[in-house]
This record gives sequence, C-alpha cells and structure tokens, in this order.
Amino acid sequence: MKIDDAEWFEIQFNPGEALEKYGIRLPTIPSEDIQVGFTGLSGRVNLQQAFSFYQYVCSTCQINDLTEPRILDFGGGWGRVARFFLRDTKPENIYIVDTMEYAIECLRATGNPCQVIHNQPRPPILGLPEQIDLVCAYSVFSHLSEEYFHAWIDYLLSVLRPGGYLAF
Repeated sequence: MKIDDAEWFEIQFNPGEALEKYGIRLPTIPSEDIQVGFTGLSGRVNLQQAFSFYQYVCSTCQINDLTEPRILDFGGGWGRVARFFLRDTKPENIYIVDTMEYAIECLRATGNPCQVIHNQPRPPILGLPEQIDLVCAYSVFSHLSEEYFHAWIDYLLSVLRPGGYLAF
C-alpha cells in the first residue's frame, strides 16, 4: 500500500491512525521541551524540517527502489528522521544510533519500534547487520572534531553495501 507524502507527514501526529489504517507502528512525539533541546524547534516545523531531509534522501538515494532496505540513522536523537522511513521498510531494518543516553531514553519513551543502539563515541557500532543500504545523518558531523569525523566517515563507508548511500 502506497501512502502519499502529504498523508504520511500528517499521520505522524496520529500514531493510532497509522496503526489502524496502515498497520505501521509509529512512535509518539516527545514533549516540546525535549524536541527543542535536540533541535531548537518543536511541533510541525520540527517534523517538517526532518521530513524535507527524508524526502531529499529518498529521491536522491532511490531508497524506494529497494525491497526492505537496511537504514542507519546515525546520531538519530529522538528519532525524528528515522520515523519517516517506517513506510519504506520494516522497523527491524532501521537502526537508530546515538552516543547520548538521554537520546536512547527518549527513543524508548516514545515507543520507537526501530532497532535502538547506544553507541560509543568511536567506531564500531555493535549490533549492525553486515551491510547497510543507507546511512543518514542529520546535523551530526558539524558537532564532531576532525579526528572523530574522519574515523566515523571511514567506518560508515565500510558498513555500506556496494552502491549504498551516505547522506548527511
């Protein structure tokens, strides 16, 4: 069943309807304070920013051409980007990783059905499958030192399948 972009965005605000109508278990949205703490934004504008990135990634990386793609949301915070990929693949194929314990707590508190991994500041990420189709990272690398940036880019490229995508 294909869900158009406008409906997919709107249904993010009603996880019960997503489950009932499409059989997709969406996480809830954290409080405004939590959202602002991660991105400086909250509500519709916060999700619209993430959705625009998601749309760009889907169109550029041709994610819709893959059957059940394996997706890594690197530095995923409370999961505002990863949630949109739930219409493209199974939750067990979406990995949200973050170094902050607080982010992991938020992911669990929202009932995020994806694979949640608390990773260390340096590679590797334990618990990933052998090859990932897409690694996305929204506003992560600008927060890293040059040393950590290089270490993570090298690692993330190594976990991609041949022809996979890194989008940030």
